Amino acid sequence: MKRLVFALALTVMAASLTQAQDEVYNFADNTLSFYKIEQQWHNQNLYTGGESEKPAIDDYFWGLAQAYPNEFFNMVVTRMLGKEAIGLGDYVLDVRNGYINARLMAELELRVQMCYWRCTNGNVLVGVSLSGDEYDPTATDEDDDRLVNNVNDLMFFEVKKGEAVWWPRTPKVMTGRDFNFHDYNVELPRMGKDITLSPSDDDPNEGNFLLKWNGSRFTVVRK
Repeated sequence: MKRLVFALALTVMAASLTQAQDEVYNFADNTLSFYKIEQQWHNQNLYTGGESEKPAIDDYFWGLAQAYPNEFFNMVVTRMLGKEAIGLGDYVLDVRNGYINARLMAELELRVQMCYWRCTNGNVLVGVSLSGDEYDPTATDEDDDRLVNNVNDLMFFEVKKGEAVWWPRTPKVMTGRDFNFHDYNVELPRMGKDITLSPSDDDPNEGNFLLKWNGSRFTVVRK
């Protein structure tokens, strides 16, 4: 009887080892690249993270990260929570001035900026800028050269007084004109209220613009 039990134990152990050798990693990967976000967010609603009656910039960023989860945004949230996030550079969280900035320091660099403005009607306008380069998520290992997507976009979301839902407001709605943000470097204000657009290296003749905040929208001024 003891020999039978021992033989059965060896059989189970061998089967377990065989199964372990056959298993492959299959991590959950429900993430959105910056390129995908740029294609989607012009008509999508988001939510403010947390339940604070007076949300701060980290609450707003938490909402962005929940809506569009990816490795970079996860790093920013990790740092916001006081943990180390290897690969995160130029990180600024300025709660007092309502501003956040971070870069992903990798083979290709990505950057996110966020700030918000208090409107004269009591609402809040959240601005988010995404920029940088990333590998095409549809590329495969068989590709001779992985394609690179350049991402550069600016988007606004209005949060009505006492609510948590973000309502999309495109730059054209907020400025009255179209911009191809791939031609510009966008700088959201950490101090002050105005947004700066300067020509990108690829398009030096586009000119400099200032998006001046007037309490409800932006006036475009050529510098």
